[in-house]
Formats: sequence, structure tokens, C-alpha cells
Amino acid sequence: MDSPSHQPQRRAVPLASRADVRRAVHGIILRVLRNSLAREQRRRASDGSDSSSDSTPTPPTRRLSEVQRRKALQRSRFYEDVLYRRASSVEEYSDPSTLVERVFKVGRSVCLASQRRCQESRRGRRSSSSSQAHSHRSSDPCARRSRSF
Repeated sequence: MDSPSHQPQRRAVPLASRADVRRAVHGIILRVLRNSLAREQRRRASDGSDSSSDSTPTPPTRRLSEVQRRKALQRSRFYEDVLYRRASSVEEYSDPSTLVERVFKVGRSVCLASQRRCQESRRGRRSSSSSQAHSHRSSDPCARRSRSF
């Protein structure tokens, strides 16, 4: 009888379709958002900046708002499309064992591209007069960045 160490490793079953991959990516993104929301709520509770007047800490709520869920769905569609376009083969694209890593790589590259665009737009504004640059600060799209990914 074979011992467990001598048994061949089971490979993860490839995801069958783009819809399956998109659902898996959406699940990953939702998990990341829920974890960051819970972390933020725990941080606020430990800082005492929570609006509740009780002295007992409330457990973190792991529910996302409708806006957050809609943005997560949009992001998962975008990330899945990027994964599809970057994959060199169907097997690579549908491999669930590397999906989490690939989603995080896409997230980092999207974040870096966004930061690059912000830096370029700031450089362009520096060349304009200071009064015009001051009026653009309130509409700066780079002033508020997403912390997930």
C-alpha cells in the first residue's frame, strides 16, 4: 500500500470557461475588500475614533455597501479581461492554482499605471501658473487612492 507521501500530487482542475474565471476573480476581490474593511473597522475601534458611545467594542461588519459591490464587480471584469489578454495559453489562463497570484499582479500593475498617470498629470500642472494649479487641487483624481491591491 502506498504511503501518502508517495502518491502523486493532484493538480487543480482548470476552470472551464471565462465566466468561471470571472467568478473566481470576483470572489478573490470581494475577499480582499472584506478583509480590508474589517481591518479598517478594527483600527478605528482600537483608535477610539469609532462613533459608537459604548465602551464595548463591536465586532467588525464584513458587509460591503452596494457601491463597493458594484465597483468590485467592475474591477473583476476588468482584471479577468487583463488576465485573458496576458495569458500565453488557455491552460495558463484557466489554471486555478496560480489565479490568486495573477490577480494580485494585475492589481499591482493597474495601481502602478494609475500612479504613473497621476505623476504625469501633476508634472503637467506644475508647468502651468500657480493660481491655475491651486484651482485644480480640489478636482485631483489622484488625491484619493484605493488601498486595495
